[in-house]
Amino acid sequence: NFIHLFLISKTLQEFIMSVQVGISREGLSAKQIRDFLIPLPPLPEQQRIVEKVDSLMALCDDLEAKQTQKHTHQVKLGTGSLNALQQSTTEEELIRWWGHLQTNFGLIFDCVENVKTLRQRILELAVRGMLGTTDDKDEPALLLIKAIKQIHSTTSTNSKINRHLESNNHCNDYPFSIPNNWTWVKFGELIHDLKYGTSQKCDYTIEGVPVLRIPNISEGTLNFQDLKYGVLSAKEVLEYKLEKGDLLFIRSNGSVSLVGRAALVPYNLDSYAYAGYLVRAKLYKQHLSPEFILQVLNSQFTREQIEIPIRTTSGVKNINSKEISRILLPLPPLAEQQRIVKKVDNLMALCDHLEQRLEHRSHSAISLSNATIQQIIGIT
Repeated sequence: NFIHLFLISKTLQEFIMSVQVGISREGLSAKQIRDFLIPLPPLPEQQRIVEKVDSLMALCDDLEAKQTQKHTHQVKLGTGSLNALQQSTTEEELIRWWGHLQTNFGLIFDCVENVKTLRQRILELAVRGMLGTTDDKDEPALLLIKAIKQIHSTTSTNSKINRHLESNNHCNDYPFSIPNNWTWVKFGELIHDLKYGTSQKCDYTIEGVPVLRIPNISEGTLNFQDLKYGVLSAKEVLEYKLEKGDLLFIRSNGSVSLVGRAALVPYNLDSYAYAGYLVRAKLYKQHLSPEFILQVLNSQFTREQIEIPIRTTSGVKNINSKEISRILLPLPPLAEQQRIVKKVDNLMALCDHLEQRLEHRSHSAISLSNATIQQIIGIT
């Protein structure tokens, strides 16, 4: 048993990694095994070491079991409370569950999983008008849609959008109730252009126009750290350029959780293009908050509309322009869209703080445990 402890020790495993041979580092010769140097104490101490290790491992097993039990309890408590918050149908229920969360805040949000769930529930409450941002004095969202339709009828030349909207009748049975001055819309009613990306070959070594791809879309934003380039004509550069407030969708991927994910273009990108696995949507920005539309697209309600129909397909998952245009969205007045964005941003900053605190505490716990172990085994 003592020999076994040494064989599985970090010391020997690191030595094995240093002497392995072969391309895949999987080779270990019989001679190398025979030449292992083993620190060998007297037999009675070998037995005492084995007994000591067994007792310490039993303690570790007990601590691990208790931590797992505590963590499971926290996740269940957090999930149940946050689900109840989201499912509140009256202001009284909403206040009661917010109070419950406040009372148990330290326990519920003491694990990363619950903070992630909180982020999702914040978006769900936002798209339902349940974040305390409504104002009956706001101009009804229906007037926004009327203004957009008037512009659309005279300026839109995108035949795909026009065709999808012709058969885009609204249903009378909506998923949940929304404030009186909100309205239900299809995403296609909010955009005047929907265009797939370039099919030109892109590579890191090509001298040309930077082309945004799926890796450049992350958490609703664009990153420019992994760019490929393509040779595009002046006409193509103009055709695929991006403007502040545009949305870039991932339309095709092997992972269903990535299909339909969108990023907001933060500023004009006149000298950039985007690849064929992406699709650009141009909103009627004078009547809409692109940040709010992105929040709705990231909500669980919208993700279910995108993911459920394509989960049964095999291979690469896709969402086409027709399916994008028919995504159902709850739309508040413009002033409330802007208030919701501000409120959600503030709450997400709180989630960031919670996660940073948990990460810091984790690092502190590791440092403390290392120091404790060093004291136990007499290392200074």
